[in-house]
Amino acid sequence: MLGYFCTNYMRTNLGMTMTCMINSTALSLLENSSHPQTNFSSSSNCVYTDGTFNHINDYGGTLIWPTVTQDWLFTATFWGSLISTLPGGYFVVLTSPILLLGLSTLIIIFSTAIFPLLVFQTSEYLVFASRFLLGIGVGPILPAMDSLIVRWVPNSEKGLAVSIYTTGVQLSGALGIPFTVFMCASGWKWPAVYYITAAAAIVWLILFCTTVQNSPSESKFITDKERVYLEETIEETDVITKDDIPWKPMLTSIPLLACYACQFSNSVSLTLLQAYQPTFFKEILFLPVYENGIYCAITNIVLCIFKILWGIIMHEVANKFSHTTTCKLSQGFACIAAGIALVVLSYISSSGIGAASNGFYTSMVSIAPPFVGILSSISKMFALLGMLSTPYIVTAFRKEETIGEWRSIFFIIAGISLVTGILFLFFGKCEASSWAKSEKKHPEISHKYARHVSSIHVLH
Repeated sequence: MLGYFCTNYMRTNLGMTMTCMINSTALSLLENSSHPQTNFSSSSNCVYTDGTFNHINDYGGTLIWPTVTQDWLFTATFWGSLISTLPGGYFVVLTSPILLLGLSTLIIIFSTAIFPLLVFQTSEYLVFASRFLLGIGVGPILPAMDSLIVRWVPNSEKGLAVSIYTTGVQLSGALGIPFTVFMCASGWKWPAVYYITAAAAIVWLILFCTTVQNSPSESKFITDKERVYLEETIEETDVITKDDIPWKPMLTSIPLLACYACQFSNSVSLTLLQAYQPTFFKEILFLPVYENGIYCAITNIVLCIFKILWGIIMHEVANKFSHTTTCKLSQGFACIAAGIALVVLSYISSSGIGAASNGFYTSMVSIAPPFVGILSSISKMFALLGMLSTPYIVTAFRKEETIGEWRSIFFIIAGISLVTGILFLFFGKCEASSWAKSEKKHPEISHKYARHVSSIHVLH
């Protein structure tokens, strides 16, 4: 969870810091200067154009980056991840998730730490390069994390485990956005956000590398009872070689394609909320910087709490019904709720897609556990396509920064969410496919450990 918190915050902090970095008044003057009948008379927050005053909500930034440049920089991380995600998923199946996570995090820390220096001392092209490098580091994170989950969590508990460890994404917004706002309003300004988060990630990486192992059998921080229980309840597979990977079923499985479609729509919605919600609050609701941070944080707090509560409920439901039923129920609710919330957001301010972790995500890690690293990387590719699509959707409609333009954006993304949710209800499932099941037989529980395993099952 802490890993998701650190890496996701370093990836998404550009959304909030950009609102503090940009000089909105100067940018408005620049973008309107091409109008032949426009006169300018600017104060700290107003621009006189075409005989009318347009209110500008300026947070005191110093950079004059056009909207196109901002969108271009937003997509840099996604382009980098697009290159590294599939190779990352491939190597995590054949090698060590811990090693891949460590190397990826080092890349993320380096690109984050040098970001402010590049902004002030170089051009936007090198700034783009630093975000692109960050994306290369982010790409393998999800496949490696999911591979660890498969190695550590029994199938019956995957939904709840996914709900808990992915809350790091929401916590990065719930705690990270107020921190960003505080730093932007302080004398240290927005560069301190990057320096401090890079330092915090270094501390996390040290703790992670010294405490986490690839499998329960390698860990020194669990009891014998826990080790035996995990070894007997998690499917054991043979060592996988490159010739064992079933590429055709993985690329043509209908349930997996339904998961990928939901991953796409989920990423479009999350990118809109994480990267553009602060801009929406600034341009349309004219919120001061502190209130902007509070409202963005509330969205993530609600998602975080709801995700855990929903995971607990679905864990109980799965004991009475099938795992496929709980996945379909979760994903159907998530997509419908997201669609409604985005429409509501265009008029007020709210959101909710926390149930998706128990929907397509749990389905994806359950269909083919031995190959989850590759499946996760393919799923991440669809997520990246969603992340890349969002800036283009926003740019296509966001011309005059009006509420009508933003409503069109929210309606389109809400429609995508609803359609993919319906697809999952028809075609989704949450059980291992025949082509992915290991032929390796589980050894019987030895008499030596039988008592330990029995007592663990009672505790659960």
